Amino acid sequence: MQTLEPEGYDSYFSWNFFDAVLSRKEYFSPYLLEETDAELLEEDAVLRRQFIDKRTADPDFAENGYAQLRWIYEHSPWSEPTYRRYPVYRYNGKLNE
Repeated sequence: MQTLEPEGYDSYFSWNFFDAVLSRKEYFSPYLLEETDAELLEEDAVLRRQFIDKRTADPDFAENGYAQLRWIYEHSPWSEPTYRRYPVYRYNGKLNE
């Protein structure tokens, strides 16, 4: 079990078996995403509200156009779902109940 825990001393993660989860394979181009982001925010009221709240709460974010595009991309359906997702599931229940 220790080898499957990412923080374990001698884990697969410490031996670089799962390095692929730490790098993105897909990303976005700001000039292409600007129009798409506007449409996405118009169509998704929840995402639009989260975006507005983030801009209101974080002045640095509100002034950084690239950070805003990246945030929308990371919360969009086009974002890479496996990025930073450890590929081992931990089951905390009992077997054969």
